Amino acid sequence: MQLGDSKLILSKTHNPNYLEGQQDQFFEQQRKAYNQIMSLDSSDFERSIRGGFLPVNMDTLGRRLSQEYKEYQDQYNSPPISDRFDTKDYDSARFMQLSQDPHAKVEVYHKKTVDEARSAIQAEILGFINGVNRLPKPYCQSVDLDFVISGPSPFTHMDIKHPVGSAILKKQKQNVTLRQASSDLGKTISRQKKYFCGLEQGPKNRKNVLHIVDLCYVPAHEKEIVKEFCIRGVGSSEGILFLNT
Repeated sequence: MQLGDSKLILSKTHNPNYLEGQQDQFFEQQRKAYNQIMSLDSSDFERSIRGGFLPVNMDTLGRRLSQEYKEYQDQYNSPPISDRFDTKDYDSARFMQLSQDPHAKVEVYHKKTVDEARSAIQAEILGFINGVNRLPKPYCQSVDLDFVISGPSPFTHMDIKHPVGSAILKKQKQNVTLRQASSDLGKTISRQKKYFCGLEQGPKNRKNVLHIVDLCYVPAHEKEIVKEFCIRGVGSSEGILFLNT
């Protein structure tokens, strides 16, 4: 699967992936997220409008949530290396919920988890997935996949990768070529598709695991290289969705 001309399907707070009896917990998380965003000390977040928040795009909110995410953008992605999907027409509270580190005992937002949430919401808005949620505790400790999803069939679980281009590899002093890094990513994806199968709350088989490879940190002239060598590393393009191509 790759991005194409898809009808925009906006995702709101209703999430069919929650089991019966968990609705109260879900809406309590939404309420806490609302209170948190409204308490942020910034003119972007001080005002509200009826029915929700003052619209801000996902990058702006991500920078407010995570200093680590902000520093990464400033150091490695300024000006932006590549065009990245962004919108103000999304559920801010849900974005915050998905951006939290699911392993942490307190609310923590990392660069990695914010990026994962951005990619997941993008894929959902564009209609490629639905019903995305973090794996609940304690299962997220043993099933190291980023999200559970309710579709499309046969996918029940999803993991997100953010490869980088050669400029960022150089800045990070990684002694590896772009082709090798992309191939290694593909091999990681291949292992991950089967590693957690059969565990409680894990996928039944590798075909249930969707991998999103978001190319937002790869410049336009290197995207095809990353895609080609990633697929070579996996051995197949089955169950892989490339975003921001």
